[in-house]
Amino acid sequence: MKIKHIKSKVPVEFNTGINQKKTAIVCGIIQNFVYTGQGTGANFVYIEENGQPVHQNAFQLDVAGTNALNEQIKGEIPEGLTHHEESMYRFYLAFIFQMAQTFNIQANEIEIIEE
Repeated sequence: MKIKHIKSKVPVEFNTGINQKKTAIVCGIIQNFVYTGQGTGANFVYIEENGQPVHQNAFQLDVAGTNALNEQIKGEIPEGLTHHEESMYRFYLAFIFQMAQTFNIQANEIEIIEE
């Protein structure tokens, strides 16, 4: 299983300028991720469905946050994945919560898109 990105199921509002807003379906792509002794982190980008960049940033979870996330998503990771695929799946599950918070939508309004 290879994840392509996550995608909002509903249009979300975001800033395109100082006093300009836009509403569109947004996709989130993890560019890279890392495990450290202090937790986990990932760099990501949000884009519109047409590929237009919306926002680029990073998220980080300390060890306690990583452990809490692992408890929350227990049972949601498909079996039979390689170690790398499982790690990526975990990061995308965490990214769903990040995206939901960023755009003020519910986590169930975001889906994982596979290649």
